[in-house]
Amino acid sequence: MAKSWRYNHARSLERYRSIARQLQKEADQARASASVCIVPQAVLWTLSRIEEAARELFLRVPYMRHTVQDNAPGTYGELSVTPRIVWSGASNDTIWGSAPRNYVLRAHHDSIHLLLNKGFSFTEEVEVTLEGLRRLRLQASPNLADVYWADNVGQQLYFYEKGQFPVEQKPAILDYLLSTLTGTHSTKGA
Repeated sequence: MAKSWRYNHARSLERYRSIARQLQKEADQARASASVCIVPQAVLWTLSRIEEAARELFLRVPYMRHTVQDNAPGTYGELSVTPRIVWSGASNDTIWGSAPRNYVLRAHHDSIHLLLNKGFSFTEEVEVTLEGLRRLRLQASPNLADVYWADNVGQQLYFYEKGQFPVEQKPAILDYLLSTLTGTHSTKGA
């Protein structure tokens, strides 16, 4: 039984990685064709630089009332019925500096899902992220745009590579930003 599980788990991970490679191509195409130009900058990304950019970016995000719960909407249908509930999980190691700030970003992101009437597929997440970039007016701030993109699309790609969202978001976002600059997307830790 254990061998079967390992075999299936390995096949699942390879399937996720294959999907992630295809989705990365689609995300790169969306970035290239978007009216908001996001060009990876020749910045030596470090955790402290990401956190500094996140602090500056957070000041641009409008506060939205929300309720934090262990079980949050998992589909667009659920979100449309309970629009102000955000998930409490995976918020202790966030680039935003604190769990409450992460919740504000989640509420902001969910509000764009509702505004655009978009679900949670990868393509829809990219569209929601692009709209978030426009709404936060990040065209003239490529480093902030990169951090916002990494927090949203980068974590989606992580999910497709590894089969779950990152519990430790800081290293996952740092890895994504560094790998974007080099053109290779890491599969470390899988």
